[in-house]
Amino acid sequence: MLTQKGFQAVCAKDGAKAIELCQSTQALQQSFDVVILDLTVTFGKGAKETIKHLIEIDPDVKAIVSSGYHFDDVIVNPFKYGFCGSITKPFTMPELMTTINETIENG
Repeated sequence: MLTQKGFQAVCAKDGAKAIELCQSTQALQQSFDVVILDLTVTFGKGAKETIKHLIEIDPDVKAIVSSGYHFDDVIVNPFKYGFCGSITKPFTMPELMTTINETIENG
């Protein structure tokens, strides 16, 4: 869906892979425009663990946390955990685009 909106999307199966991707991108002196992390990942690092590492790699990382747990503190107070915003599932494409664009512009 993101490629249809003009984005080049890279997927990671869990937080460890996202950290690896950000490290390799930083090694090339590049960065992602925005990172979307799922709060909970079965058998892997979720957003709350992962964001700490991403901030160490790139203090200017622009990350969004996503979850179906609408009342989790990370979703309600994303800035407190190092995120630039949050989006709850299920979400529509327009909602996702608004969140991404706001994060890129204001991150």
